[in-house]
Amino acid sequence: LRYTSTSHLQFYLTGNSTSRDKRIEYICESSIAQKYLNVCWNGFHNCGRCEKCLRTMGSLYSIGKLSLFSDSFDIGDFNKHKAARIAKMIYHCKQRPAMYVFLKSIRRNEYKLYLAAKLKYIFQILPYEGFKSIIKKFIPPNSQLYLMLKKVVHRL
Repeated sequence: LRYTSTSHLQFYLTGNSTSRDKRIEYICESSIAQKYLNVCWNGFHNCGRCEKCLRTMGSLYSIGKLSLFSDSFDIGDFNKHKAARIAKMIYHCKQRPAMYVFLKSIRRNEYKLYLAAKLKYIFQILPYEGFKSIIKKFIPPNSQLYLMLKKVVHRL
């Protein structure tokens, strides 16, 4: 992190040798993290839909600690769309195998929920992601049609 440091401010990278599940358990102990944790790639507040938010919320949910982070995440929205959010975690698991640890826990402890999520993944997310890749291939970026379809797809 030497490129982000200055002569008056030094950044250090820590915890990269610790597994993701241990890091998640560690942040659960911090009242500051519970109140102010922000992991979102989409802005200043956790959106609850991007891969990073889903990964963190799903990880916290799988160990029964999500409720501690009600100031950081919209837990009501997560609970309302739990199967859909876990289905997205299943999708992202293909790119990030570390998430599989938490999915195993959900599958073991809440099999009906995991099964509902897996069905959503098979019948909703896979076709949706296929549609997104077709849009990217055949419609010029920054065209009005592309931007309109991108907004519609983002809402799903």
